Amino acid sequence: MAFDRVGIRVVTVVRFLPPSGVVRPYELEGDAGLVPLDPRWHQAAWRVVKLGFFHILDGTDHLLFLFCLVIPFRRLWTLVPIVTAFTVAHSITLISAAYNYAPGALWFPPLIEVLIAMSIVYMALENIVAITPHRRWLITFLFGLVHGFGFSFGLRQVWLPLIGKPYTRIEFRTPAPYRYVRHPLYFGFLLAFWMTPTMTLAHLVFAIATTAYIVLAIQFEERDLISEYGSAYEEYRKRVPMLLPVRGDRLATAPQPAPSPIGSRSPHLLP
Repeated sequence: MAFDRVGIRVVTVVRFLPPSGVVRPYELEGDAGLVPLDPRWHQAAWRVVKLGFFHILDGTDHLLFLFCLVIPFRRLWTLVPIVTAFTVAHSITLISAAYNYAPGALWFPPLIEVLIAMSIVYMALENIVAITPHRRWLITFLFGLVHGFGFSFGLRQVWLPLIGKPYTRIEFRTPAPYRYVRHPLYFGFLLAFWMTPTMTLAHLVFAIATTAYIVLAIQFEERDLISEYGSAYEEYRKRVPMLLPVRGDRLATAPQPAPSPIGSRSPHLLP
C-alpha cells in the first residue's frame, strides 16, 4: 500500500495557557509520553540539553567542520587544545546570545550560515595546502565563535516560555563596547579575519568576502534598528562610529579664534 508509512513521523503543536496568562508553546514529536506543562527549572534545563544534543547530531555542517578540523591529527593529546578552544568559543557566543548581545537582524542568521559554510571550505583547503598545527587551536577558536551563534538562534525564545516567563521585546541599551562602536561583534570578526601573521590566498579571499558582506549587511540592519527604536537609534548613530572606534570629528580642522574687536590689539601679534 502506498500510504502504509504515513503517520510514523508525527509532530504535534500544543499551546498551553496557564493561570498566569502566558502562552507556552510545545512541539511534541511522535509518542512524547508524559510532558510536564508547568515544568520546574531543572526539567526545563534538561529539555534544553536534550534539544541541543539532538540538534548537534542533526547539524551536519557542525559535524563536518569538526571532522575537517581533527582529520590531520593522529594523537589524542594534540586534539585537547583544539576541542577546548572550540568548546570555550561557542560557549562564549551562546552566553552572549542569552544575554541579548547578539544582533537580532533578519540578515544575521544567513550571515552565520554563510560563515559556517566558508569555515568548512577553509579548513578543507588548509588540510590540502598547508597544515599548521601550531595555530590550529586559534583558528578553531575564531570559527567556534561563529558556530556558537549558529547554535544560539532562538535560544531566548525557547528558554523563556519553558521557565514560565513571557517573551518581551529587547529594550535599546548600549553596554560598554557599544559606547565605542555600534557593531563591536563585527569589529571583532574583522580583526580576527585580517590580523594574521600569514595571509594565504584562501585566507585573503575569505577576509575580503566576509568584510564586504558585513559592511553591506550593516546597512540593512541599521535600517531595521531605526524602524524599531526610532530617534533613539538615530541619536546613537550620530554619537558612535559604525565599525572603527575613531570619531571623524577628531580629524576635523580646529576652530579659528574669533577676530579681535576693532581698535584692540591681539596679544600674540607684534606691534
